[in-house]
This record gives sequence, C-alpha cells and structure tokens, in this order.
Amino acid sequence: MSYRLHPTKNKKLRPGEDKYYQFEAYFNKERLTIVKQFPDDHAAQLYDNELKRAVRPAVSTIVAPTLDQIVPDFLDWYKMHRQPRSLEAWLEGWKNLEPHFAKLRPNCLAPGLIDQYKMHRLEQKAGNKQTNITRRTIAKELANLSALITFAVDRELCEPLQFKIKGFTKKQTKPPQKIIPPPDKVALMLEKTRKDVRPLYKLLYYAGLRSEEGRSLKVKDVDLDRGIILVTGKGNKQRIVPIANQLKPVLEEAIKGKQPDDVVMVSSRTKKPYSRNIGRLDGAAKQAGITSHISAHTLRHCFGTHAVYWGMDLRTVQMLMGHSDSTTTEIYTTLAASFLTQQMQRFGTVPTDSA
Repeated sequence: MSYRLHPTKNKKLRPGEDKYYQFEAYFNKERLTIVKQFPDDHAAQLYDNELKRAVRPAVSTIVAPTLDQIVPDFLDWYKMHRQPRSLEAWLEGWKNLEPHFAKLRPNCLAPGLIDQYKMHRLEQKAGNKQTNITRRTIAKELANLSALITFAVDRELCEPLQFKIKGFTKKQTKPPQKIIPPPDKVALMLEKTRKDVRPLYKLLYYAGLRSEEGRSLKVKDVDLDRGIILVTGKGNKQRIVPIANQLKPVLEEAIKGKQPDDVVMVSSRTKKPYSRNIGRLDGAAKQAGITSHISAHTLRHCFGTHAVYWGMDLRTVQMLMGHSDSTTTEIYTTLAASFLTQQMQRFGTVPTDSA
C-alpha cells in the first residue's frame, strides 16, 4: 500500500484547489490504482491508513497453521452447531484424511493431491468382507475436508483455495438399489437378534427412527398414555411418532424404573446407552431367510417401504419419518414397487404347508 501526488493532474490546478493523490493497493493479487483529491498530505495519509485496514493482506502459507492445528478449534465449533452423530461421522472421516493432509497448510492443497487421495482410497478395502471403499464414502470424507477449510477461511486463518475440492458425480455416488424384505421376515429377524440389542432394533423399525434418534431418545419424550413419541431429528427438528402396538410393550419395559432425563434404550449387557456401532444384523437376517445386507438404518427404510405398501399416503410417511423434502419420501414408492414385484414372484407357487 502506497500513495503519492499524481504525476500529471496537479499541473493544471487552480490556486487553493485540492491536490490529486494516487494510491496503489493489492487486493486478491490484483493491483488497484485509486485517484482522489485531498487538501494536504495529512488527509491523504489518513485515507491511506484506512485502505490498509480495509484491505487485509494475503495470509502467507508460511504463517498459516497446518490442518491438524486447526482441527481442535473446528471441533469445538462443530460440537455447538451440529448433531453428535455428525460429529462422530466427521471424526471417522478424519481418521482417513489425517495421514494425507494433517501436516499440510491449507494453501498447500492442490487438485493433484485430492486426486491422489481418491486413487489411494479406491484401492483400499474395509469391513469384515474386505470390500472396496465406495466413491460415496470418499466423497463424504472430502466434504469433511472442505468443511474444515471453510472454517479456516471464515476465521481468516488462511486464504480461500483457488480450486473447489471435488468428490465424484452424483451418478458415481448413487447408492445401490435397496432390497427390502417383507414385513413377516423383518419381524422374524428382529426376534433372532441378540437380546441386548433387540429392543433398540424394534424401536428403529416400528417407529422408523434413525440410529442416533433411537439411541438418544429419553424417557420424558415417551408418552405411553397418549401413545406418542417426541423425536428430535436432524437440525434439532422435532416430530411426533405414534407408538405402534408391537412397540408399546418394548417401551414399557425399557422405561421401567428410569428418570425422565434417562436414555430409554440401554444395553442389558453393558448397562450403558448404545454406541454408534450397535452390531450387525446379517446373522439374524440369514436365520430369517433374508439374503440381502441389512443394517440398522435399513430398518428405517423397511418402515418407510412397508408404510407405503400398507396404504399410508406420502404426506403421512413424510411427517412420520421427518423428511423436510417430499422428494426424499418419494423414494419409498419406488422401493415399495420393487417390494411388490418380489412378492408377486410367489404367485402360482406351491405352498410349503399343505393342509
């Protein structure tokens, strides 16, 4: 930032007229030239000082903190503005991002490094079955990285990136079509699950809850007399879900002897609230004759699909499941159609029990 008398404009000034000053500044790496009139050098200097305060100099990558130095403050902010489940998901994604990016300063990131990370993750395998990491998972991890950079930029810890951190296209990250088992097999599967997690699984299915919603449900949010549950979902949005007949005895047993602020679902084995990793359903599903993969979240999809199959209108399903957008609920019409197709294949077959 500098200023001086204009080299040519002052030659034709009349006596007593304000002098022309030329100011030069840099903003977003572009050179700006400003010409203004002032009565004296002191007024011009005051204006120059104002410009210096208004135009923040670029943050050098030498003094900018590394990503792992930004993380603690970011997590404090994240805890205040996001749900616990979102925080868990971010930390889980950071475990994979950390070895590649933790010691880098934000402005050292480049599209090539992002592409290398994608290639590295696509070559990795995870889970008991050692299946390939999906593009959908990698895209979520890169979204976590982008959120961290945005936080740093907002707090003037670094300059904005000159490129956008891109994951994959929507077509590449589209989840596979879910295969929803019929209600009788889901009910049988629930009876085959471990006793210590069975109440929670029943809550997720018969109320259509997300895992976090079921695990954090409190006694004061269950009104057995009125037959309703007050559910706090994403964005702290609340909704009312009626208690199904199959769920009522489960809740009666679960809240027995507990205080209003206690969590409803507690493991009978650990005597503690359930963690995010509540176990797998594949074993119980196999015993019930279900060949497709079933997770805790699949139970919510089963609820939505079976609700449509049993004749509930989409608006009702949307309210019960807490969807802010009706297009999300419309997915269950497709799943229900797929479910009916599966059931139609039974037509004309010989019953196993001939009486």
